[in-house]
Amino acid sequence: MDLNNINIKNLKSVYFIGIGGIGVSALALWCIENKISVYGYDREESQITKKIESIGGKIFFEYEKSINTVSFHFEVISRFNNCENIVVYSSAIKSNHLLLKHFQSINSFCIKRSKFLGLISKDFDVIAVAGTHGKTTISTMLTHILKQNSIDCTSFLGGLSNNYNSNFILGKSKYMVIEADEFDRSFLSLSPKIILISSMDRDHSDTYSTYSDMCNAYSKFIKNSEPNLSCLIVHQCLNLDINNKIRTVNYSLNKESNYSLKFKKNGNNNLIISLMKFDKKENFLLKSKDYKVPVHPPHNLENFLAASVVAIEMGLKPDNILLSLNSFLGVQRRFQFHIKNKKQIFIEDYAHHPKEIDALVKSLRTMYGYQKITMIFQPHLFSRTKDLISEFAHSLSKVDEIIIIDIYAAREKPISGFSINNLFDLIKLKQKHLVANDKLVNFISKLRPKLLVIVGAGDITKFSHKIKSVLL
Repeated sequence: MDLNNINIKNLKSVYFIGIGGIGVSALALWCIENKISVYGYDREESQITKKIESIGGKIFFEYEKSINTVSFHFEVISRFNNCENIVVYSSAIKSNHLLLKHFQSINSFCIKRSKFLGLISKDFDVIAVAGTHGKTTISTMLTHILKQNSIDCTSFLGGLSNNYNSNFILGKSKYMVIEADEFDRSFLSLSPKIILISSMDRDHSDTYSTYSDMCNAYSKFIKNSEPNLSCLIVHQCLNLDINNKIRTVNYSLNKESNYSLKFKKNGNNNLIISLMKFDKKENFLLKSKDYKVPVHPPHNLENFLAASVVAIEMGLKPDNILLSLNSFLGVQRRFQFHIKNKKQIFIEDYAHHPKEIDALVKSLRTMYGYQKITMIFQPHLFSRTKDLISEFAHSLSKVDEIIIIDIYAAREKPISGFSINNLFDLIKLKQKHLVANDKLVNFISKLRPKLLVIVGAGDITKFSHKIKSVLL
């Protein structure tokens, strides 16, 4: 079946495979808001699946026995064989997935999450936030800035906004903020009005055979968007082959960029910030007043600058942008404090790439000086861990004490001859521990570190509340 056969306005129901995932769940929430019936499958219950169920979605958590003998599936699945009742599956779902194969066998219309998002977004002015790092924080900051300045955007985010307690935020304007994911070349389904690219570090070897291959995908993303694209915003350090006809601006903390910011600490973990825009001769074109803002952690400065550049290019005044930052509450699992007092600091972060761990450790050192940092790290994906093993070992050696737990495989199978021991052996720390997942909480209860950070993109978050309880 052709995608053109799907009319979003005529959809009656959608079955989501992998409905608990951060990207797929946002689409499910959009459907419910638009009076489309939502069904779905996931391996286990979560905060996200509970929310979807609480507002009308129907979610199933088993299929293995035999799909045709499970009554609820027999009743529900039989509906999904036309363009008004479709199946959407996440990029993590393999082609041999039992449920997907069953839908295909009954001639259901099955499309990937990215294609469905592309269909939803085609009638909007899309602001796409792309990059290896920072895109969740940037897109969430941008959403908050726009909302605070009367631009009621719709947003699909890669994390749960603390301001809105959701990864999907409904708006009524023509603008849509989307976290544009490079994994599985998902962003190629979008045709944005504005593109921001924050970074392009080597990653996703299960999608891209080489770093050049990944860079080419970003170039294709830009080229595909040219008919609609009004502005391309890139970090100053990136070297992209860009059509001269595309309006392009860059940003960084350096004054050599088109956009920069000036900042200084005021002694209370707050920062005094001003935004600046330069012309080619380094003359001021625009400058905000100085504002005191709570930007935590320090590496969020560039994320905030990126979001601010988009907002300025959309016509917002820098002073209004800075004022809106004071009410920004952050994103869950992004430098999230679980405990913060004079005796104990416990932070959770989503960092799962060596560059992200570097930025995290740098911020911790800036905020807490030479206080001993104990980190729990769960590697995400066998392929990423193996491909970047030297970089991971170098980054993890920058803390004072490291605790490594099992690799979270996610969509992958284990790699023969490779295990967590390969990474553990390369880490150059005297205080390093390899701890089984089921022993972790008890281990921490005995260790009782004063500054603990738990890091990873897998299911490591399930340990956070248990660890918090034993530390308090």
